[in-house]
Amino acid sequence: MNAPDPTSDVGASLVPHVLPSVAWAEVDGETVAYDEVQKRVHVLSSTATLVWSGIDGRTSLEQIARDLSRSFGEALPVVRSDVVELARDLMERGLITGTGAVGRSGSDLAGSEVVQPHVARATTPPRFLEDPPKG
Repeated sequence: MNAPDPTSDVGASLVPHVLPSVAWAEVDGETVAYDEVQKRVHVLSSTATLVWSGIDGRTSLEQIARDLSRSFGEALPVVRSDVVELARDLMERGLITGTGAVGRSGSDLAGSEVVQPHVARATTPPRFLEDPPKG
């Protein structure tokens, strides 16, 4: 029997936080994160870095998406879907975790649809996250 997928419940109401075993720094507009448990380096694109900068353990993915949507004039459903997809990937890589409880922006979720990402996963990472070159 397969263990349940902890990322299957990732939705816009998730309040993510960076795991304590992850050290990170922003370099030239991109985030470099080091997972001390898996001993792996992850490089986040400049777009992913915008999302990463909103991950504070108090702010929901919904609020991060709303802030980015307003800042860049992009449609909220598209931004929300992208933010949730990125969060799922970051969780799968062991960089973040989260709770379903909403932090500072709970009232913003009232009446909004919580969008779940597609169940089918591509074999390549989302466009936000880039693995560093090997070699």
